[in-house]
Amino acid sequence: MATPVAQIHIGALVERIIATQIASGAYAAQADCLTVDNSDGLALLADFELTHPTTGAAPVAGSIQIVAVDWSLDGATQPPAPFAGLLGTPVGALAPSFGSTNTVKPPVFSRPRVPLRKGKTDYYLFNAGTGQPILAGAVFRARKWSPGAP
Repeated sequence: MATPVAQIHIGALVERIIATQIASGAYAAQADCLTVDNSDGLALLADFELTHPTTGAAPVAGSIQIVAVDWSLDGATQPPAPFAGLLGTPVGALAPSFGSTNTVKPPVFSRPRVPLRKGKTDYYLFNAGTGQPILAGAVFRARKWSPGAP
């Protein structure tokens, strides 16, 4: 029988409401990044989620990537937003989980157990060729935690 894993050192939920639509093939604006502060180093992982507002069509190709960009070592200087000439570090793709229809339940994309770095890190969404924009009003959130014995 597998040993259950408990979540310890659970951090507060961090969330950002996306203010600027993210076109297919584009990064989120810097104002729409999610900053996770793991300066204490207690959390090893984070669960990420994107709740997309109701749309007329669901993505059928591509993916929505989470891209990490680290702050300065002292945590005082925020880095510039990633773009084609300055890429961040891909840390995972958000997997879709759709309701029965997009007009009844907005799609939810999740990526559990993303390894965290120590310090402050900005996490950006990259709409990697889904053919659909990520609309303003989408909610991008994360909760950091560490595995432990139950």
